[in-house]
Amino acid sequence: MTVSTVPGRISSASIQIRDNASRSVSPALAPSHRGDSRRRRHGESDLLQRLTGRQREVLALVAEGLSNSAIARLLFISERAVVGHISRIYDQLDIPLSNDDHRRVRAVLRYIAD
Repeated sequence: MTVSTVPGRISSASIQIRDNASRSVSPALAPSHRGDSRRRRHGESDLLQRLTGRQREVLALVAEGLSNSAIARLLFISERAVVGHISRIYDQLDIPLSNDDHRRVRAVLRYIAD
Protein backbone atom coordinates (compact mmCIF):
# COMPACT_ATOMS: atom_id res chain seq x y z
CA MET A 1 0.00 0.00 0.00
CA THR A 2 1.31 3.43 -0.83
CA VAL A 3 0.49 6.57 1.05
CA SER A 4 0.15 9.95 -0.61
CA THR A 5 3.06 12.24 0.17
CA VAL A 6 1.17 15.39 -0.70
CA PRO A 7 0.45 17.40 2.48
CA GLY A 8 -3.22 18.10 3.06
CA ARG A 9 -4.37 15.13 0.99
CA ILE A 10 -5.59 11.85 2.40
CA SER A 11 -4.57 8.85 0.35
CA SER A 12 -7.13 6.67 -1.34
CA ALA A 13 -5.61 3.83 0.70
CA SER A 14 -6.86 5.46 3.92
CA ILE A 15 -10.37 5.61 2.53
CA GLN A 16 -10.19 1.95 1.51
CA ILE A 17 -8.75 0.93 4.90
CA ARG A 18 -11.44 2.90 6.70
CA ASP A 19 -14.15 1.28 4.54
CA ASN A 20 -12.77 -2.25 5.03
CA ALA A 21 -12.14 -1.75 8.73
CA SER A 22 -15.68 -0.55 9.34
CA ARG A 23 -16.89 -3.91 8.03
CA SER A 24 -14.38 -6.03 9.89
CA VAL A 25 -14.21 -4.56 13.40
CA SER A 26 -15.11 -7.18 15.96
CA PRO A 27 -18.29 -6.33 17.87
CA ALA A 28 -16.30 -6.79 21.07
CA LEU A 29 -13.93 -4.00 19.98
CA ALA A 30 -16.47 -1.66 18.44
CA PRO A 31 -17.93 1.17 20.48
CA SER A 32 -20.97 0.09 22.45
CA HIS A 33 -24.33 0.37 20.72
CA ARG A 34 -26.48 1.66 23.55
CA GLY A 35 -29.50 3.70 22.67
CA ASP A 36 -30.60 4.90 19.28
CA SER A 37 -27.91 4.21 16.67
CA ARG A 38 -28.86 7.33 14.72
CA ARG A 39 -28.31 9.47 17.80
CA ARG A 40 -25.01 7.69 18.54
CA ARG A 41 -23.78 8.14 14.99
CA HIS A 42 -24.82 11.78 14.97
CA GLY A 43 -23.06 12.30 18.31
CA GLU A 44 -19.89 10.63 17.05
CA SER A 45 -20.02 12.70 13.89
CA ASP A 46 -20.33 15.80 16.06
CA LEU A 47 -17.23 14.70 17.98
CA LEU A 48 -15.22 14.34 14.78
CA GLN A 49 -16.46 17.75 13.64
CA ARG A 50 -14.66 19.21 16.67
CA LEU A 51 -11.35 18.26 15.09
CA THR A 52 -9.41 20.66 12.91
CA GLY A 53 -8.59 19.66 9.36
CA ARG A 54 -5.02 18.83 10.40
CA GLN A 55 -6.24 16.72 13.32
CA ARG A 56 -8.56 14.76 11.01
CA GLU A 57 -5.65 14.29 8.63
CA VAL A 58 -3.43 12.99 11.45
CA LEU A 59 -6.22 10.70 12.68
CA ALA A 60 -6.68 9.27 9.15
CA LEU A 61 -2.97 8.45 9.02
CA VAL A 62 -3.12 6.91 12.50
CA ALA A 63 -6.02 4.78 11.20
CA GLU A 64 -3.73 3.60 8.40
CA GLY A 65 -1.41 2.26 11.10
CA LEU A 66 1.39 4.78 10.62
CA SER A 67 3.79 5.63 13.41
CA ASN A 68 4.20 9.17 14.71
CA SER A 69 7.54 9.49 12.90
CA ALA A 70 6.00 8.35 9.58
CA ILE A 71 3.12 10.82 10.01
CA ALA A 72 5.62 13.60 10.74
CA ARG A 73 7.57 12.82 7.56
CA LEU A 74 4.43 12.71 5.40
CA LEU A 75 3.04 15.97 6.75
CA PHE A 76 6.39 17.77 6.93
CA ILE A 77 5.99 18.52 10.63
CA SER A 78 7.96 17.49 13.70
CA GLU A 79 7.23 14.32 15.61
CA ARG A 80 6.51 16.52 18.63
CA ALA A 81 3.81 18.30 16.61
CA VAL A 82 2.25 14.93 15.75
CA VAL A 83 2.21 14.00 19.45
CA GLY A 84 0.53 17.33 20.19
CA HIS A 85 -2.13 16.77 17.51
CA ILE A 86 -2.84 13.27 18.79
CA SER A 87 -3.12 14.51 22.37
CA ARG A 88 -5.65 17.15 21.31
CA ILE A 89 -7.53 14.52 19.27
CA TYR A 90 -7.96 12.46 22.45
CA ASP A 91 -9.22 15.54 24.29
CA GLN A 92 -11.64 16.54 21.52
CA LEU A 93 -13.01 12.99 21.21
CA ASP A 94 -13.43 12.71 24.99
CA ILE A 95 -11.10 9.72 25.25
CA PRO A 96 -9.79 9.70 28.83
CA LEU A 97 -6.48 8.28 30.00
CA SER A 98 -7.07 4.68 31.11
CA ASN A 99 -5.06 1.67 32.21
CA ASP A 100 -7.59 -0.59 30.48
CA ASP A 101 -7.75 0.95 26.99
CA HIS A 102 -5.38 2.16 24.29
CA ARG A 103 -6.48 5.68 23.42
CA ARG A 104 -4.95 5.46 19.94
CA VAL A 105 -7.14 2.44 19.16
CA ARG A 106 -10.24 4.10 20.64
CA ALA A 107 -9.66 7.19 18.49
CA VAL A 108 -9.33 5.05 15.35
CA LEU A 109 -12.52 3.14 16.24
CA ARG A 110 -14.41 6.43 16.54
CA TYR A 111 -12.98 7.56 13.21
CA ILE A 112 -14.04 4.31 11.54
CA ALA A 113 -17.51 4.42 13.11
CA ASP A 114 -18.25 7.84 11.58
